[in-house]
Amino acid sequence: MVGIRHSIREHTPHVENEKTYGLSVIIAFCDMVGTVLRMNGFPGVVLTPQILLDINCADLVTAIAFATRPDLGFETISSYPFVMISRNLSTWTESNYQVSREERYLIDDIKSFTDPEAIKSEILGNFGAEGKKLPLMGVFLTNEFKSREVAAAAADGMPFRHQGDIPHHHPGLGSRHGVVIVGVDTTSLDPTQHFVEVKSSYGRRWGREGFSKVAFEEFECVLVPYYGQDES
Repeated sequence: MVGIRHSIREHTPHVENEKTYGLSVIIAFCDMVGTVLRMNGFPGVVLTPQILLDINCADLVTAIAFATRPDLGFETISSYPFVMISRNLSTWTESNYQVSREERYLIDDIKSFTDPEAIKSEILGNFGAEGKKLPLMGVFLTNEFKSREVAAAAADGMPFRHQGDIPHHHPGLGSRHGVVIVGVDTTSLDPTQHFVEVKSSYGRRWGREGFSKVAFEEFECVLVPYYGQDES
């Protein structure tokens, strides 16, 4: 069986550094959506996660609504700067947001996958010969992978795998770690060398310039975006 090797990391070069803030999921989410747009005719768009932080968004359903509903959408960091500190808009409502005249950006849909086989199938299908080759978002437990040295070792050698049992749960915006999935490589004859290329939000000193490699089975959830094409 012919393996797959593909990367789109050149389309998402900016790496945030929020290691002490715990904002990786909303950062990865907006990075995924923004990268989809940049790859499809909006080269200067960098979306802001700040609105999700300000309204204390705690679930992926709400985040997906902002990315896909015509009455919501995401602004750019130019009109809505990302400051990494919540303004705690406790009285916020969708109607408040809808009166703003700032330009907002959307994609068509985002689907969530949690079954391990479905996760691997979706990742490989996206980056395969007939795939859309768009960025995806993954959620998993980092533990020692937070370490720059561990991430660098994984980037240069064997992809990161946890040792021992990992407690699984339903992922939300305040749990686990979010990364942008930018590529795969399954060309090695050794299956343990097959990996997913990810971009974290721990700064450029993490891994190799902010990127590293993770084994397929580490992901608890993967989000797949759709834009300008039929969903399948």
